[in-house]
Amino acid sequence: MLKTLKSSFANTLIYGIGNLTSKLVGFLLIPVYVKHFSTATYGVLGVLEVSGIAVTSILGLALSQALYRWYWDAEYNNRKKSIFFTLISFLAVFLTLALILSYFLTPELSIALLGNSSYSDLVFLVILASALQIITQLISTLMQLQQKAVLFTLSNITILIIQLTLTVVFIVFFNSGLKGIYFAQIISLLCYFLIVPKYLFKNIEIKIEFNILKSMLIYSSPFLISNLAALVISTSDRYFIRVFGSMGDLGVYQFGYKIANTLSVLVISSAQMAIFPMMFKKMNDPDAKRFYSKMMTYFTFGVMFFVLFLNFYGLEIIKVIARKKEYWDSFSIIPFISLGIIFGMLRDLNTIPLQIVKKTGLISKIVISSAIFSLMLNWLIIPKYGSIGAAISFIFSQLFYFLLMTYFAQKNYKINYEFWKIIKMLLVGIFLFFISLSLANFSLPIRMISKIFLIIAFPVILYFLNFYEKIEIESMKGFWKKWKHLSNIKSNIQELTKGKNL
Repeated sequence: MLKTLKSSFANTLIYGIGNLTSKLVGFLLIPVYVKHFSTATYGVLGVLEVSGIAVTSILGLALSQALYRWYWDAEYNNRKKSIFFTLISFLAVFLTLALILSYFLTPELSIALLGNSSYSDLVFLVILASALQIITQLISTLMQLQQKAVLFTLSNITILIIQLTLTVVFIVFFNSGLKGIYFAQIISLLCYFLIVPKYLFKNIEIKIEFNILKSMLIYSSPFLISNLAALVISTSDRYFIRVFGSMGDLGVYQFGYKIANTLSVLVISSAQMAIFPMMFKKMNDPDAKRFYSKMMTYFTFGVMFFVLFLNFYGLEIIKVIARKKEYWDSFSIIPFISLGIIFGMLRDLNTIPLQIVKKTGLISKIVISSAIFSLMLNWLIIPKYGSIGAAISFIFSQLFYFLLMTYFAQKNYKINYEFWKIIKMLLVGIFLFFISLSLANFSLPIRMISKIFLIIAFPVILYFLNFYEKIEIESMKGFWKKWKHLSNIKSNIQELTKGKNL
C-alpha cells in the first residue's frame, strides 16, 4: 500500500513540475493582462476562456475518458496501438468538419456569448485553439496511461515557454489585444506536434477498429452529456454575471476565480494525472478499496496546506500581481471558490468507482441533476448578490454534486472512506482561516509570520484530534528524518524518480 502511494507521489511530483510551469506562465501573464486590459476586457477574456473549455468538452466527445477505460482492459491488450490510431484519426476528421461549420456560425456565436458580433474572429480563434487542444489532450492521456511522466512534463514545459513568449510579444510589442493570446496558443499547440511524432509513431498501428470505436463512443456518450452538465456547474456563473451585471464585475470575479483556481490546476490536476491511471490499473487488486479510501484522505490532507496558504496570503498575492486597485476586491471570493474546489476534488475521486463498474449512465444523471441545481442557485442568487452570490452558489453546487455522487457511488461500489477525517480537516482549516482574518490590523511582517505558524498548526491540531494512525505517524517520522538535511535533497529526489519512464 505505502509503496503504491509513494509511486503516486513520485509521478505527482514529476507531473507537478509541468503543471507548475503552466501556472507560473499564467501568473507571469496576469500582470501583463491587468496592465494592458481593463476589467471589462478581462471580463471578455473570462467569457472566452470558459467558452473554450466548453468547446473542448463538447468536441472532444469524452474519448479521452474512454481511452482510460479501454487501455487497461485485458481483452484489448494487444490492440492498444490500433485503438489509439483509431481515436486520433476519428477526432482529426471530426474536428476538421466542426471547424468548417463553426467558421460560418461565429457571428451568431459571438452575439450569444458576448452580446454583439464584433468578436466573431476571436470566437473562431477560440474554437481553433480548442480543437488543437483536444488532440494534444488525447496524446497526453496516452502518456499518463503509460506513466511517461518525464516526457509529458518536458514536452509541456517546452510548449508553455513558447506560449508565454509569444503572448508577451503579441500583446506588448504588437498590441494584438485578446487575439494575441489565442494566436500564441495556436502556434504553441502546433509546435507540440513537432515534438511528439517519434512517440506517436511508436504507439500507433495503422488499422481502424470500427467496432471498438463504436463501443467507445457509446461508452463515452453519457460522459459527453455529463461533461456538458458539469460545464453548467463550473461556468454558468460567468454567463449569469455578464447578463445581470457588467463586464467590469465579471472581470473582477474572473480574476479572483483564476487565482483560486491555481489550487486546481497546480495541485489537484497534477495529482490526478498520476492517481487516476493508477486507480484504474488497481481496480482488480484485492486491496483496491483500501487504496481508494486512503488516497482520498491523503489527497485532501496535502491539498489543505495549499488551500490555507492561498487563503492566508491571497490578498498580498493579488496586490503584488495586480497594481490596479479595481482588481483587489477579487480577494473576497477566493475562500468560497477554494472550498468549492475541494468538494469538486472529492467528487472526482468518487466518480472513479462508478466508471469502474461502467455506470456511466448513472454518472450522467447525477451531473445533470447537479447542473439543474446549480442553474437554479445562480438564477436566485447572482442577480441580487452579484459576484459574491456567484461564489456562494459555486460552493453549494459543488457540495450538492459531491454528496449526490458519493451516495450513488457507495450504493454501487462500497468503499469505507474516512469521511470523519475529511470533516476534521475542513473544520480545522475554516477555524484557522477565521483566526487569520483577525490578524488584518497587524503590520505586514507580523501577519506574514503569524500565518506561517497557523499553517504549521494545522497538522498539529489534527494530531490532538486523533487524526493519524500509528503507522502514519511512524511514516512521517521517517520522512522527516530522510528529508530534514538539505544536503540529501538531490539524492532523495533521484531515488524518488528512479525508474520513471522517459
